[in-house]
Amino acid sequence: MELDLRELLKAHNQHSGRDALKNNFGDGYLLCHNRIYRGVRKALKKAGFRLSSTRFGDYETLPLSQLPAILRDRVIPYSDNVSPLRAIEKLAPGAFTWTEVPPLKSNTLLHESAHGVARAFREQVFGPAPKLPLSRAVSEKKKREVILGALMEESFANTCECLSNLDAHDRIHDEFLHKNSYIMESPRDRAVLREARELLGDRVLFRLLWVSYLHSNFLKVKWDGDLAGRALRFAGVGSRARASVVRGVIRIGLNLDPAFTQFTGSFCFRLMGIRGGIFEFLDFDFMAMLEDEPRYGKWLDALSGVVVESGS
Repeated sequence: MELDLRELLKAHNQHSGRDALKNNFGDGYLLCHNRIYRGVRKALKKAGFRLSSTRFGDYETLPLSQLPAILRDRVIPYSDNVSPLRAIEKLAPGAFTWTEVPPLKSNTLLHESAHGVARAFREQVFGPAPKLPLSRAVSEKKKREVILGALMEESFANTCECLSNLDAHDRIHDEFLHKNSYIMESPRDRAVLREARELLGDRVLFRLLWVSYLHSNFLKVKWDGDLAGRALRFAGVGSRARASVVRGVIRIGLNLDPAFTQFTGSFCFRLMGIRGGIFEFLDFDFMAMLEDEPRYGKWLDALSGVVVESGS
């Protein structure tokens, strides 16, 4: 039976506790029923970020340009997407199924919040992030550190969104998650993730999925030979792990749209002061940096703790 607007608003209103954003559709429901969403919110607030529905710079019109300001000001912006639904229901009580309501603006709050958490943990390990935009005189080493750090943060956001699908078992949960996240996995991929969690455990699943997304964000969509072995060792995947399950998780992480990733990466890095073509400035051995600098592992361990602890 199809969901209707009244049913979704009822579920939203029933989960409007003190910590919920009452004007973000499904926020309280997800805090109650989604462990990743709840864990990221807890870490975000502990890091000193606040969430605001007040207009934030150009976020309403060009959100992709606003991430540096979001991280600098420690504000996660969102829009009130509940009041319009309440107005519709008040004007025509019980008249609309959910599919009959015009498209509702999403807030993708989970993705932006995960970015905030990743940045906060990064600063705890590495100190303050470099001032942007970078000067033209910055060294190649520093440029690569900025690139790797930014894509590690992006991969953490991707991983959190993906893993949040593990708790989505019904249509109401799906609809609320869809309005707060970019990534919605298919039933097949959700089954892969659940099997992998049983086989690998939460922490290794997180690391494997994260390193897969990192390769996607570096526009490396194929693993083979030495590269695959290094990535699996870094993720902590044991030799006895079932190959089909491991491959399934890797496939999910490598499934980002390469054209979209290339476009957004090029745009964001140019805003950060990094010149040249994206394939040129992404062409370095980022795995060697992860392997050689222990602080990257320390940062990732802290981030995995957010996800693992959220499952308790």
